[in-house]
Amino acid sequence: METLAGFLDIGWLATLVNKYDWVWPICEMLHFIGMALLIGTVGWLDIRILGFGKGVPIAGLEKLVPIGIVGFALNVGSGLVFVAELGGEVAGFSALLNRDDGEIELDGLFTEPGRWRRGIGRALVEHSAAFARERGATTMHVIANFEARGFYERCGFVETGPYQTQFGPALRMEMSL
Repeated sequence: METLAGFLDIGWLATLVNKYDWVWPICEMLHFIGMALLIGTVGWLDIRILGFGKGVPIAGLEKLVPIGIVGFALNVGSGLVFVAELGGEVAGFSALLNRDDGEIELDGLFTEPGRWRRGIGRALVEHSAAFARERGATTMHVIANFEARGFYERCGFVETGPYQTQFGPALRMEMSL
């Protein structure tokens, strides 16, 4: 992929996760603490904007912004997020979650719509699969919408059944690693 400039290098973290069994659970805890901080901050701002928290002063909410930033940094730093760059700009990302059965879930995959059909999504899936293999996973799972079925099939996923999300019906798919 000559058009793909690179991935965000988290080599030191990947090395620690692969070498020591205790690093992954610590990263997961930090990830969820970060998510709680981020969602809590954004939640308070949303409540205020929607008019339910009119008594909460904006100046007070502005003090929460650094907490939200810390939460975001914890999420990015402790989660398994791979970022694709093209021409020095973010072109897409993939996010992985460790499953209770020891396998990996491709929890998020996004490519900028203006950069579709350039191999970025496939490169992110391949990079995620390689990382999952290094962690000892034998299968990577994904919950896909129907419009993405062809893309995932071309990447090597097979449909394993229907799945109901809060947004509507979807497909459960998996890829042997």
